[in-house]
Amino acid sequence: MASTEAGTTTESAVLALMNQPGSYPDATSRVTQVDTHLSRVFLTDDCAYKLKKPLKRPFLDLSTLAARERNCRAELRLNRRLAEEVYLAVVPVVRTAEGGLRLGGPGAAVEWTVKMRRLPAAHMLDVAIRRGTADLARLRAVAARLCRFHRQARRVAQDGATLRATQRAALAANLAALDAGSYGLDRATLHTIAGQLEAYLLARAEIFDARARQGQIVEGHGDLRPEHVYLGPPPLFIDCLEFSHALRLLDPLEELACLGLECEFVGAAWVGRFVHGVYALECQDPAPASLSAFYGGMRGLLRAKLCAWHVHDLPPAVHAHWLARAARYLALAGAHAAHCADALSAQ
Repeated sequence: MASTEAGTTTESAVLALMNQPGSYPDATSRVTQVDTHLSRVFLTDDCAYKLKKPLKRPFLDLSTLAARERNCRAELRLNRRLAEEVYLAVVPVVRTAEGGLRLGGPGAAVEWTVKMRRLPAAHMLDVAIRRGTADLARLRAVAARLCRFHRQARRVAQDGATLRATQRAALAANLAALDAGSYGLDRATLHTIAGQLEAYLLARAEIFDARARQGQIVEGHGDLRPEHVYLGPPPLFIDCLEFSHALRLLDPLEELACLGLECEFVGAAWVGRFVHGVYALECQDPAPASLSAFYGGMRGLLRAKLCAWHVHDLPPAVHAHWLARAARYLALAGAHAAHCADALSAQ
């Protein structure tokens, strides 16, 4: 789906095909299209087909058909680590001998999709939090499954200096992005948060060095949010960060801090604390609470940046919504950074 006139025509034809219930090999009564930042998802009665948008961003290039195929295949492979039952196949949209389009089957591919099994919405963690149905037994199972995943995940040999340099570079990049934009965020607060996180990173170098020395850097999920957690049974984790190998390399505590921050954002901080507590027992990981606070502060800045960036590619009518979310994430980052500062002052 290139930006040429012919490419635009093909894109329109593909979207028309995907919105027709009769296009799917499995009978469906309806098709619902849901657009995300990077994809278009077509929901049938039982399945979901994800179509990548032909975008080019600093962090991701999906501008060519070959790049979108690679991304689809990476998404299938990586997500099967945690949700093999959900991620079913990479399915092409093909041009038939008669010149029409068809989903799957022989023919030259003009687009690629990831086929997934739909999960019951009521058992997704974000829905359960909203409904007040997130029970402790299922959350224990979530924590235990995460522990097993991280224990079995590919470990990356990395020294402490590299780990600290990576975190410092991420902090600088997020600060620069938020500082440079006209997002209405309080600059003094932003710099205070960044200063507290950097001070912790420098003063507690031995903690990061120990994590690296213990082999705690793994190829994880990378984007563990409540909407990506299926409570089961069995618990599953979907929609990992498939487009960046570097961003999937992390300390498992950063993964837990990501989930905790997002639960806190929707008013359910207890969920993140409970999962983290069970996880620490299951994995016998007695890392200091201040390290989790550091990762929470880092994730808060990252999420604030991503929310703020929506003003550059979404209609003005929704800018206030996304900037308000950015401010809320910044406030959460501030609370976590303050915990880091308190830990240093208590030394």
